[in-house]
Amino acid sequence: MVPPPESGPGDKEIATPANMVPPPEPPISARSQELLSQECLVQIKSLVDGASESMESRGYFPADYVPQCLPVVLEGFMSFNRSGNLHCSVVLLAYFVSLLGIRCDVPFKAHFEVLKLNKRQKQSCFNKLLQVYEASEEYSAMMALPQKKNGAFKPKTWFRALGTYFGYLDYRTPAWFACVNTAMSISPNLVEGIMVKALQRCWATRNLTSADMKKVQDIFLVNVVHTYEKLFRIPKLLRNIFSSLSPLEGATPGPLYVTSSFLNTFAKCCTVMSSGQLTECWSLFLDQLAYWVGKSKGGEGNMTREISTTVEIFCTFLYHIQAAAPTMPAVDVKKINQLMEKTPKVASEMLDCSIEGKLDECAHCALLILHAWGEVHIVLQSYRRSYSESNSKPVLEASINDKDLSYLHPVLTGDKITCLLPEPKDSKEVLYVLFLLQIQKVRALLMCNEATSDATTDSIAAAATFIFSNTSIMSSCKAWDERVCRFTEETFSTAALNLLLSYSPLLVSCLTSKNLVHLCEWILHILQDSHDATVPKHYVTPKAVVTEYLSSSSFKESKPMQTAFITALFRNLSESIKAMKRSHDTKDATPAFKQLFDTLSSSPATWKKYAETIPELDHTSKKLVGPDDLNKMWGIIHDASQLLSVIMSSSESSERVTAECLTHALQAMEFLPLEDLFPGNQTRCLVGFIGVLFLLKTTLRNITSQSDKVMLTKATCNLLITLLDGTRRPWLLDFLDGSLLFNKIVLLLSEDFPQDLDDTAPHGVYEELLNRIARDAFRKRNTVRAFTPLVKQLGDVIPTCDAIKSKPLLAAAIVLFNQFVMEVSKKFLHQDTRPYIQKSALVLSKTFSSWLTQFLEDRTQHIEGRSLAFQISALQIKYAVAAHRLSTEDMCEEPCNKAVLSVLSMAWTDVMESKANAMMHQEAFLFLSVALKYRHMLTAFPDLSVPDIWMSADFVFTTEAKRLSECTSLTVENCLSEKQVIFLQEIFKCCTPKEITDMLEKLLILMLDDEAHSHTAKVHLRTFEVLCASLPNNVEDSGKEMADILQKFIEHFSVTLTFLNVTKDDELVTRILGVLATLLYLRKPSITHQSSAVILQVLCALDLGTTFSEIKFFCECYLTVCRMLSDFLQHRVYVIAGCASIIHTCIAMLIRSLVKFSSVDEVKGYPSEVISQLQKCASSLERLATLVSEHTREFGKIAPFLVAEYVTGSVNLTLYPPIKQTLMFVMHKLFSISSEPSNKMVLLTLPKEGTEVFKLLYSNSKKMCFRGKV
Repeated sequence: MVPPPESGPGDKEIATPANMVPPPEPPISARSQELLSQECLVQIKSLVDGASESMESRGYFPADYVPQCLPVVLEGFMSFNRSGNLHCSVVLLAYFVSLLGIRCDVPFKAHFEVLKLNKRQKQSCFNKLLQVYEASEEYSAMMALPQKKNGAFKPKTWFRALGTYFGYLDYRTPAWFACVNTAMSISPNLVEGIMVKALQRCWATRNLTSADMKKVQDIFLVNVVHTYEKLFRIPKLLRNIFSSLSPLEGATPGPLYVTSSFLNTFAKCCTVMSSGQLTECWSLFLDQLAYWVGKSKGGEGNMTREISTTVEIFCTFLYHIQAAAPTMPAVDVKKINQLMEKTPKVASEMLDCSIEGKLDECAHCALLILHAWGEVHIVLQSYRRSYSESNSKPVLEASINDKDLSYLHPVLTGDKITCLLPEPKDSKEVLYVLFLLQIQKVRALLMCNEATSDATTDSIAAAATFIFSNTSIMSSCKAWDERVCRFTEETFSTAALNLLLSYSPLLVSCLTSKNLVHLCEWILHILQDSHDATVPKHYVTPKAVVTEYLSSSSFKESKPMQTAFITALFRNLSESIKAMKRSHDTKDATPAFKQLFDTLSSSPATWKKYAETIPELDHTSKKLVGPDDLNKMWGIIHDASQLLSVIMSSSESSERVTAECLTHALQAMEFLPLEDLFPGNQTRCLVGFIGVLFLLKTTLRNITSQSDKVMLTKATCNLLITLLDGTRRPWLLDFLDGSLLFNKIVLLLSEDFPQDLDDTAPHGVYEELLNRIARDAFRKRNTVRAFTPLVKQLGDVIPTCDAIKSKPLLAAAIVLFNQFVMEVSKKFLHQDTRPYIQKSALVLSKTFSSWLTQFLEDRTQHIEGRSLAFQISALQIKYAVAAHRLSTEDMCEEPCNKAVLSVLSMAWTDVMESKANAMMHQEAFLFLSVALKYRHMLTAFPDLSVPDIWMSADFVFTTEAKRLSECTSLTVENCLSEKQVIFLQEIFKCCTPKEITDMLEKLLILMLDDEAHSHTAKVHLRTFEVLCASLPNNVEDSGKEMADILQKFIEHFSVTLTFLNVTKDDELVTRILGVLATLLYLRKPSITHQSSAVILQVLCALDLGTTFSEIKFFCECYLTVCRMLSDFLQHRVYVIAGCASIIHTCIAMLIRSLVKFSSVDEVKGYPSEVISQLQKCASSLERLATLVSEHTREFGKIAPFLVAEYVTGSVNLTLYPPIKQTLMFVMHKLFSISSEPSNKMVLLTLPKEGTEVFKLLYSNSKKMCFRGKV
C-alpha cells in the first residue's frame, strides 16, 4: 500500500493571482458530477482495454505504446470536454496515474490493473500527462469551482496530495525532476511542501555522469528561481536552499555543486529585486553564515560544505544587486548601511576560523565575500552621498607592498595574507581571489588618490607585479565556467588570463616590456590552438578570451601592448624558421631571415620607449641623419633594413618556414590597428613583412596547392598596402632604396601570378602594392633618379612582351608610367629631377607606342591584351597633354601617334557594336572618357559624338543590369558598377550644353517607355542622378530649352510617385525625391517657377507616416524633404505667399511621421546608426521650424495647428527623450509666431487629453521666450 500523504513544512498554500483565474462555469450538482465521471471513466476504460487487446494481438508490449497513447487520449478528451465539466479531466488524469501505479487512491468502482512498465517509463508517462494538463490551463479554473462534499473523488484533494507522492518515487532518474518541474509549472502549491526535499535530491545527484540528468536539473533549478521571482518570494527560496544543504537522511554527505545556469538566472533576478526583498535576503545570508561559522567555531561540526555553497550564491547576490538605486526608500537605505557594517565582520570571523584550521578550504570564501563587499562599497561611495559622508575615503600615506590589502579591507594585512599563502600555487582559489582583491585595490587607489603620485604608482606597480608573477605564463588552458571553485591548473590559467586581459588598461603601464612580450607570446600561442571543443553556454574558452580582447578598444588603444604584440610575433617567426639541408652550403652560412626577425624582436624595452618617435632629419639635405645619430630603435630598424637589402639581392635562401606558421602570423596581424600604428611599429612591420614576402619564395615551393600560394601572397600584399596607406607617414623608403624594392617585388611576384589570369584579384593586389611603393618613392628626389636604369630595362623588354605571359611585367611598367605622367603633369618640377622625369616618361611613352603597334598587328588581339591597350592609350593621352604644356625640345616626337588613334577607333567599335565582354566594356568606357575629357586639347583626335557614345553605353549597361537581376536583387544603387558611374561622370563633365540637352531628350524618351519596377527604369534613374549632379547651376545658352526638358522630367516623376507604394518601393521613392532635391538646387533658368510649384505639390501628396520596409529609407526621405522645404523658405521666397497652406501640410506630415517612428517602443528595436539618423531628422525639423519662424505673416495663423499635430500624435506615446527634447524646441519656435486667436481656436478642436498638453507646451514656450536686448 502507498502510505498516506504526510503534512510538511509547506502546507500553507501560495495565493494564486486573481488575473490567472477565469470566470467559473455554472455549478453542476454533486450527483450529476459523480454520474458523469463514472460514465466517462467506463468509456475510457473500454477504449483502453480495446486498444490494449488490439496491440497485444499484434505482438506489441505495453512499453511500446502506453507512454505515447495515454497522453494523446487525455489531450483528445480535454479538447472535446473544453466547454464541459472540468472535474472530468481530473478524473481521467487520476485514472491514468492509477494505471501507472504511481497513486492508488482513486475510489471508483471500475476495476483496473497496473500497467507493466518499469519505473523510468512510468515517471516519463506521468510527466507527459502532467504536461498535457498544464497546456490546457484548466487548473486555476478547476480550483475556483466549488468542490462536492459527498463525492467519491475530490479533484482538489487529489491535487493537494500530488506533491507528497513525489517523495515515494525514485528520484535518481531525469523523469522525476521533470515531473516536479511540470507540477510546479501547473501551480507552485503542488510542490511547495516537498521543495526542500527536491532541492536536497538535486544537490545529491549532481555528481551523476548522466547528461540528461544534468540538463533536466538545470531546467528545474532555473524554473524554481523564475517561479519564486514571479511570486516575489525570493527570501522563501533562500530559506529552502539553506534547509536543503543538509544531507539526506541516511546518505553520506557529498560535495555540493550549484549549476552555472542557476547562478546566472539568480543574478538576473537580483538586478530587478525590490529594496525590501534585497535587505531581507542580505540579512538571511549573513545570519545563516554567522550561524554555520559559530557551529564550526564551537566544534559542533565542519560546515565547509554548506558555507562554500552559500558564499557562492551570496557573492552572486552582492555582485548584481542595485544597492544605490535612486528610488530606494530611506528605511532600506539605513538597513543597507547596517548590513554593510555587518558583512566584513562575518567574513573576518570566517577567515580567522579558516586560519585556525576550524574550517577547511574556506579562506577563499571569506576573501570572496570581502571582494563582493568591496564592489558594493565602491558603488555606494560613488553614488550614495549619505554613505560616502559616513565612510571617509582612506588616506594613502606611503606605498603599499604587493601582499598588503588593508587599504580597502583593514582586516587583510600583509601578515594575514602571508599566513594564507605559504605555498600559493597549491591554493588556486585563494590565489585567484587575491588577484581580484589586488585589482580592486588598484581601482580604489585610482578613485581616491592622484594617479600620478609616487605612492599610488608604486602601489599599482606592486599589485600588477604580484598578479603577473603568480600567473603561470605559457601554461595550457581549458574552458572555465567563471566560478571560483574547484580550480585545476588549466582552468586557473584561463581565469588568470581573462583577468589580466580584462584589466589590462590598469596593469599594462606598470608591467615591464619583457613581461608584456611574454604575455603576448602566450596570446599568440592560444591563437594558434584551433582545437576548441564544444563547451556549455556559460563557459569561457581561452581562445574566446583572447579574441575578444584583441578585438576590443582596450587593445587598439594600448600602444605598449601593440608594441609587445609585434615583438612577440616576430620572435615567433624567428623561432619557426628552419634551415634546409643543402650539400653545397657551408657550415658558417648566415641565416638572413632568422637574423632579420631576431633583429626586429630584440630589445623589447627599446621598442616600448622609442616606438612613438620619428627619425631625425638633416634639414639641409632633407635626408636622414647618419646611423650613429639615430636613437636606438631607429638604429635597429636601420640594421634590419640592411639585412632586408641583402635578402632582396640574394637569389637563393637556405631557410624555410611552414605555411601554417605564416598563416597564423598574418591572421594575428589583422587584430592590430594597422592604419594607426606608432612610426616605429609601422616601419618595423613593413620591413618584417616585406621579408615575409621574400620568405614566401622559399616556402611556396613546399606548398602543392596553387590556391594556398595565392592566398598567402595576397594576404601579405594586402597587409603591406594597409600599412603604407596608414594615417602616419611611412618611413620605409628612408631606409630602403625604393627603386630596388620596386624592381625586386616585380621580379618576385611575376613568377607566381602569370598562371592565374582567370582570377583578377591577385593582379589587382599586385598592382595596388606597386602603386603604393611607387607613390612613396617618387616623393624622394634621389629615388626618382634611381628609377632610370629600371626604365631603360623595361624599354628593352616590353616591346617584345606577350600580353598574356608578361602581364605582371606590363602592369609594373604601367604603374611606373602612370607615376611619371603624374609628375610631368605637375605645374612645377624641381630642377634636380626634371631631366630624369622627362626622359624616363619619354622612354616609356615610346616603349608603349612600340608595344601598341606590335599589338595592333596581331590579329588575335586577346581580351587581356585589349584591356592593357586601353589602359596604355589612356596614359598616352594624359602624357600628350602634359608634354604639350611643357613643349620642350627633347620631346620632339608626338606621343599621340597613329597607334593610340587606332586603339581609340577599336574602343569606339567595341562600344558601338557591343561585341566584347563586361570587363572589356568597362576598360573601353574608361578609355573613351579620358579621350573625351581632353578632346579639345588634342587636335589630332577625330570628333566624337558624346550622345552616341552614351546611347551605346546605355545599351550595354541595361544588358548587364538585366543579367545581374537574374542572380541577385537589383537596386538603383547596384544597377551600375563603380567604373560605369565614373565613366558617366567623366563624359557628362566634358559635354557642352547642347550635348547635355540632346542627352536629356533621349533619356526622357527612354524613361517614358520604362516600367516603374524594370531594370531599365533603375538604370535610367541612376543615370539621371549622375547627369543631374553634372548640370551647371546657371546656363545661358540653351537655358530655356533645358528648363523645358527638366520640367517634363519633374512632371514624369510626380506621376510616377502617385503609382508607387512606399512600403514596397521605398528605395525608388527615396531616389526620386533625391533627384527632385538635386533639381531644386539648380537656379534659374534651369528650374522655373512652374517646375518648383510641381515639386511642392509632390511633397504635399507625400505621406512618410506609412510603413517603410527599412527605417533607413524613412530617414533618407525625411532629410531630403526637410532640405527641399528649407530651400523653398530660403531661396524661393516668391513661392511662399501662394503656397503657405501646402508648406503647412508638408510640415504637419513631417511632425506626424517623426512622432510615429520615435516612440520608445519603436526605438528599442533600432540599431545605433538608425537612432543617430532619427536624431538628425529631428534636428532638420528644428532648422526648418527656425526658417518658418522668420515668416510670421504667412505662418502665424496656422502655426498652432502644427503644434496640434504633435499633441494628437504624442498624447498616447512615450517619445525617445533626445528626440522629444528637440521637438520641444520646434514647438517653442512655432509658438513664437502663433497668434492668440489661433491658439484658442486650436484648443477647441483638440480632444480632452490633448488640451492640457497644449497648455503646458504653451506655458513652457512663454518661459523660454527671450525678452531682453541684443
